[in-house]
Amino acid sequence: MMRVLVLLLTLFALTACDDIIVGRWERQELVIGCGEHPDFEVFDDLTGTGDFCQCDYDFDIEKRDSALYRFDIDFDGVCGIVADGRYDCDLVRDGDELDCGDLGDFVRLSD
Repeated sequence: MMRVLVLLLTLFALTACDDIIVGRWERQELVIGCGEHPDFEVFDDLTGTGDFCQCDYDFDIEKRDSALYRFDIDFDGVCGIVADGRYDCDLVRDGDELDCGDLGDFVRLSD
């Protein structure tokens, strides 16, 4: 009985912890011709939503290792013709920045 209790407590502790990537993020640089900083939010289930130059998108994230995440992005409407796809992002600077290659560098926003 004690083993079952310990196992249940361990499972609860593991599922109660958010992944470090959960939260709100914003691109450091403006996008030329856009005039805004693209941003997105990652939820507890490693899905999320964002806005890139007035194009909304949804995404799922696959954690590849402790600091590498693969974003599978699905843009709404005509925006998806050019930008849908999978993008790898490295979590750097103690989890406060995401280096997403061609998509840019993103910083964590405080709540």
